[in-house]
Amino acid sequence: MDIVKKEAQEVSTEVRQPRGFDDEDQGDLLLPRIELLQAMSPAVQNGLGKAGELVNQISKTPLPTDIIIPIAMHRKYIKWVPRNEGGGIEYQTSDPNDPRVIQDTKWGAHGEKPTCTKYLNFLVLLEGSTLPIVLSFAMTSYQAGRKLYTMAKMAGGDIWSKKYKLHSVQKTNNMGSFFVFDVTEAGDTSEGDKKVCESLYTAFSTRDLNFEVDGGHTTVAEGKNEDF
Repeated sequence: MDIVKKEAQEVSTEVRQPRGFDDEDQGDLLLPRIELLQAMSPAVQNGLGKAGELVNQISKTPLPTDIIIPIAMHRKYIKWVPRNEGGGIEYQTSDPNDPRVIQDTKWGAHGEKPTCTKYLNFLVLLEGSTLPIVLSFAMTSYQAGRKLYTMAKMAGGDIWSKKYKLHSVQKTNNMGSFFVFDVTEAGDTSEGDKKVCESLYTAFSTRDLNFEVDGGHTTVAEGKNEDF
């Protein structure tokens, strides 16, 4: 009788994979991204958010928490076609040795900016959640991405051993005011979140982080969000 009860308990706790995804192509999965709203972001212009707010880029809803836990990091290089030339992406690659990347990430002889943008894309978990989201650092927020990677590396252990507070900081230059990402340490990750991170790492660590990008690239001077 005890054996029957034990077998029944084991069956009842068995985890069943979700059904209906038999013809899955991993390239079709579009991960949500953390978007940092700027003054001229469509959501702000339409009264759906405030400049400096962190939102889910697909749903446009505010993040439920500002505590993030990194799971994996991937670099990507994107060369954008200017909007006045039609917009879109000329090319994108994860290979730093791509001849196009080597050439297009150089500064010009007269201080011209590189035409290819380097991104640090982190797959992160929002504390207490079970779903991953992408946090992408580029251009004016690129240093914050380096800061996050450095803090995680210096902490030792798995990259998800520590959690971090993500927030925005307002900057001003001769082109106007805009917001950039910043990160600070927030303590140890809970055991429950560590298990979730480990599972997501197994599923996503070797995959390209596909997420929705803007149709073209502009600058803060033009009133657009240049920070993915």
